[in-house]
Amino acid sequence: MCWEQHIRLDISQKLGIVALVVPKTQTSRAVTRLRIWRAQRNWTLEEVAGLAGKSAAMISMVERGKRRLSPKAKVELARAVGAKVAELFPPEER
Repeated sequence: MCWEQHIRLDISQKLGIVALVVPKTQTSRAVTRLRIWRAQRNWTLEEVAGLAGKSAAMISMVERGKRRLSPKAKVELARAVGAKVAELFPPEER
Protein backbone atom coordinates (compact mmCIF):
# COMPACT_ATOMS: atom_id res chain seq x y z
CA MET A 1 0.00 0.00 0.00
CA CYS A 2 1.13 3.53 -0.62
CA TRP A 3 1.73 5.95 2.25
CA GLU A 4 -1.45 7.87 1.43
CA GLN A 5 -3.45 4.77 2.38
CA HIS A 6 -1.90 4.49 5.80
CA ILE A 7 -2.13 6.30 9.07
CA ARG A 8 1.19 6.62 10.81
CA LEU A 9 1.09 6.95 14.55
CA ASP A 10 4.18 7.56 16.61
CA ILE A 11 3.83 7.08 20.32
CA SER A 12 6.68 8.24 22.52
CA GLN A 13 7.66 5.71 25.12
CA LYS A 14 10.22 5.71 27.90
CA LEU A 15 12.14 3.05 26.04
CA GLY A 16 11.81 4.54 22.56
CA ILE A 17 9.22 5.12 19.86
CA VAL A 18 6.47 2.76 18.83
CA ALA A 19 5.41 3.34 15.23
CA LEU A 20 2.14 1.90 13.98
CA VAL A 21 1.03 1.91 10.36
CA VAL A 22 -2.62 1.02 9.89
CA PRO A 23 -4.70 1.07 6.69
CA LYS A 24 -7.43 3.74 6.47
CA THR A 25 -10.64 1.75 6.79
CA GLN A 26 -13.78 1.86 8.90
CA THR A 27 -12.40 -1.01 10.98
CA SER A 28 -8.95 0.52 11.36
CA ARG A 29 -10.23 3.05 13.91
CA ALA A 30 -10.99 0.18 16.29
CA VAL A 31 -7.73 -1.49 15.33
CA THR A 32 -5.84 1.70 16.05
CA ARG A 33 -7.37 2.28 19.48
CA LEU A 34 -6.77 -1.26 20.71
CA ARG A 35 -3.22 -1.44 19.31
CA ILE A 36 -2.30 2.01 20.58
CA TRP A 37 -3.67 1.23 24.02
CA ARG A 38 -1.62 -1.98 24.17
CA ALA A 39 1.52 -0.33 22.77
CA GLN A 40 1.33 2.54 25.28
CA ARG A 41 1.55 -0.03 28.06
CA ASN A 42 4.27 -2.08 26.35
CA TRP A 43 2.03 -5.14 26.63
CA THR A 44 2.40 -8.10 24.31
CA LEU A 45 -0.47 -9.83 22.58
CA GLU A 46 0.14 -12.78 24.90
CA GLU A 47 -0.20 -10.61 28.02
CA VAL A 48 -3.50 -9.10 26.88
CA ALA A 49 -4.77 -12.50 25.73
CA GLY A 50 -3.86 -14.11 29.06
CA LEU A 51 -5.69 -11.47 31.07
CA ALA A 52 -8.73 -11.64 28.80
CA GLY A 53 -8.83 -15.43 28.62
CA LYS A 54 -8.49 -15.35 24.83
CA SER A 55 -5.77 -16.55 22.46
CA ALA A 56 -3.08 -14.19 21.21
CA ALA A 57 -4.18 -15.04 17.67
CA MET A 58 -7.72 -13.86 18.43
CA ILE A 59 -6.53 -10.56 19.93
CA SER A 60 -4.31 -10.07 16.87
CA MET A 61 -7.25 -10.68 14.53
CA VAL A 62 -9.35 -8.15 16.45
CA GLU A 63 -6.52 -5.59 16.23
CA ARG A 64 -6.22 -6.16 12.47
CA GLY A 65 -9.97 -5.99 11.88
CA LYS A 66 -10.18 -9.63 10.82
CA ARG A 67 -12.50 -10.54 13.67
CA ARG A 68 -15.18 -8.58 15.48
CA LEU A 69 -16.07 -9.03 19.12
CA SER A 70 -19.60 -9.06 20.45
CA PRO A 71 -20.55 -6.18 22.76
CA LYS A 72 -20.36 -8.57 25.71
CA ALA A 73 -16.86 -9.75 24.69
CA LYS A 74 -15.71 -6.12 24.36
CA VAL A 75 -16.86 -5.38 27.91
CA GLU A 76 -15.15 -8.54 29.19
CA LEU A 77 -11.90 -7.64 27.39
CA ALA A 78 -11.94 -4.09 28.73
CA ARG A 79 -12.60 -5.25 32.31
CA ALA A 80 -9.90 -7.92 32.12
CA VAL A 81 -7.22 -5.39 31.16
CA GLY A 82 -8.48 -2.58 33.41
CA ALA A 83 -9.67 -0.28 30.62
CA LYS A 84 -12.94 1.31 29.58
CA VAL A 85 -14.62 0.02 26.43
CA ALA A 86 -14.41 3.58 25.05
CA GLU A 87 -10.60 3.46 25.34
CA LEU A 88 -10.39 0.35 23.18
CA PHE A 89 -13.19 0.79 20.64
CA PRO A 90 -14.70 3.87 18.92
CA PRO A 91 -18.41 4.67 19.45
CA GLU A 92 -19.61 2.99 16.25
CA GLU A 93 -17.78 -0.19 17.28
CA ARG A 94 -19.17 -0.44 20.84
